[in-house]
Amino acid sequence: MWISPDDVVLDATYGQGRMWRGAGREPDIRHDLALDDVDLRALPEDDGSVDVVVLDPPYRPHFGGTSTRMHERYVLHHVKSIEDVLSLYRQGIHEAARVLRPGGRLLVKCQDMTLSNRLHLVHVDILGMLDSDGLDLADMFVLLNRDRIPGRGLQRRARRAHSYLLIASIVRA
Repeated sequence: MWISPDDVVLDATYGQGRMWRGAGREPDIRHDLALDDVDLRALPEDDGSVDVVVLDPPYRPHFGGTSTRMHERYVLHHVKSIEDVLSLYRQGIHEAARVLRPGGRLLVKCQDMTLSNRLHLVHVDILGMLDSDGLDLADMFVLLNRDRIPGRGLQRRARRAHSYLLIASIVRA
């Protein structure tokens, strides 16, 4: 919907390509720490060289102990707090804005979370980051993760069985 057939599409967090399954196309440029050692915060592309950038970074902090496969794969042991997660997004969005052509689009996937009994509306924080980098929100999708729909048992807070896909467009000339 937000990607035209002639767009140059860069996925800065390609991973195993799950986001592209069933999408009808693959990105033209794929980067990922585990794939080609390219960090979403330091893309090798020239300024204003792509039409669409996709960011879907790991968005859960790593608290030590038994390491998750995701954090092992992406060597993200430094992402230990919500502030670290937000910093990863902030730097990635800034870098994406640099490589986008005027009129280009940024697709950002994120998820709100509860950590230490505090609700963090990550998508709201990201909206502010987009604005500060000259991007306007154009659309927003709520993506339901059917594998995480809550079961029975004592529930103290709403469970986050969804994520967001924010679509922003570059407004600078």
